[in-house]
Amino acid sequence: MGDTIKQTIYEYVRDRDHVSFVELRRLLGDVFVGEWNMLLAGYPTIVLWIHMSDTVIDALEELMSEKKIVPQSANYLVYLIDGGTLSLPLAKRIYNYKKKRWLPVTFTIFKETK
Repeated sequence: MGDTIKQTIYEYVRDRDHVSFVELRRLLGDVFVGEWNMLLAGYPTIVLWIHMSDTVIDALEELMSEKKIVPQSANYLVYLIDGGTLSLPLAKRIYNYKKKRWLPVTFTIFKETK
């Protein structure tokens, strides 16, 4: 199941570009939902999204480690337009905050830079 989800996510990001977690939730339905939060690696108080399944988090992490997709900082208005935000203060910079903050990101295809 994990490889199917991974492929579905990759194709969706490839075809649409700048994909939010709200869009992924709509795409994957109940498969997306779980008890885990996705955090920014190395920053335990910076939350990317909440209530995700381990299968979806694993698929996203694999796609990022394989350099197929990359998260990019996004304006929170993207999430307002897509129909969902988190009720956390925004992370204005990459920093180990004392309390949890939300860093809105969208996913895009990884592009090599020369």
